[in-house]
Amino acid sequence: MTHPTMARRVRPVFTAPTVSRFLVAYLGVALVGPAGTRAHAQAQAPTLAASPPLTEAQAVERALANPNLAELRAGLVDEARAEGIARTRWDDPSFQYTREQLLTGGPLGEDYVSLSQTFDISGRRALHRKAASQRGEAAEHRAAISRADLASLTRHSYYQLLVAQQRHGVLVRWRGRVESQLASIGRREEAGDAAAYDRLRLQRELTRIDAFAEREDATVVFAWIRLHGLIEPDAEARSRTPPKLDGVLLPPTPATAVAERGRAPAAPEFRLAEAQARALAFERRAASRWWVPTPFVGAGYKGVELPGGGRAHGFVVNLGIPLPLLDRGRAERIGKAGQARSLAAAANLARTRTRTEVDALDEQVTRLSAAAARMKTKNAEDDALVAAAESGYRGGEISVMELIDAYRSSAEAELLALDLAMTARAAEIDLRRRTEEAP
Repeated sequence: MTHPTMARRVRPVFTAPTVSRFLVAYLGVALVGPAGTRAHAQAQAPTLAASPPLTEAQAVERALANPNLAELRAGLVDEARAEGIARTRWDDPSFQYTREQLLTGGPLGEDYVSLSQTFDISGRRALHRKAASQRGEAAEHRAAISRADLASLTRHSYYQLLVAQQRHGVLVRWRGRVESQLASIGRREEAGDAAAYDRLRLQRELTRIDAFAEREDATVVFAWIRLHGLIEPDAEARSRTPPKLDGVLLPPTPATAVAERGRAPAAPEFRLAEAQARALAFERRAASRWWVPTPFVGAGYKGVELPGGGRAHGFVVNLGIPLPLLDRGRAERIGKAGQARSLAAAANLARTRTRTEVDALDEQVTRLSAAAARMKTKNAEDDALVAAAESGYRGGEISVMELIDAYRSSAEAELLALDLAMTARAAEIDLRRRTEEAP
């Protein structure tokens, strides 16, 4: 029979907010605790089974289905296309009417009507057309940067929720052990075989664990609301109940995102810089043809009033060639050269920095993953340690404080392993962001 004081202390955790009951339900299957906790988990299991688990790939796919990404891409492409049209369009033809009148005794004048058009014989329009094509590709890469950022943020949010759920599971198992021992001590105290201090000290430990669990509950809800906002951006109401996640916290080792060290980064930022560099190269070639003039050709009608009356008709043809003597395109040539130099320098700096970050992240993923794996292996031995502590306590060989320390050290070791795995996963996500061309 459970001690009355213990029963009152046990109630808050399992009558906590909805998220606490939800997490206890699906994590309680694996916990070693009192029969009441296991029965509660089994009672909630059918509801959980009806909701399929969410994978990382599904979360990213749903986030990238955001229609605003398509609108952003379309807007950037249209903006680049409009700039290209402006640089490659034909000049409008020029219509001109001229009246020349002589001030004599009789009517004597001439009328001219002409239509003129400029022609590009330098090939600058063709070069600007090629540059516009590269600007359009650059716009695609700008949109890809937004997609990659959103995918990376979704992955971070997904695994933050996953680690919060797993940490909550550790706390549930920790609480189950303490609660089970508290029930045993309650029975022994009634029989006069245990001190009241031991019961009170275990109850205090439960209070401490409950506080940790409430904090982890808040972390779970926070992480889920943020993830839900990414995968369901148009939802009118944010769900407070997180789904079960089907993910592995520990990243693969060695990091699969890096095929070889020192390779050219494939992130969309570098594809953007390459497209911009190609566009500038075409524009610099166009600017270098300043010496080729842009001629214009005109043709039209000429009408002459004759002194004796009547009118003579004819035509007029004109040809003009601007002389590139004063404006030699110097400003444009210097500007394009400066843009090319600054872009190349910025790209080289970014490439060097990214290679360094890739090497550092690769090393971090490898080391932390190995440390987390070792910690997880060693944690498998904690069950034997806890069992030995429980046996020693029942036999009077150790005190209640030593028993509590055994429970606490086992839980803290599990939490440390999860923290190591989460840090490794976060580094792997950042590594993937810097080395993958597409999310």
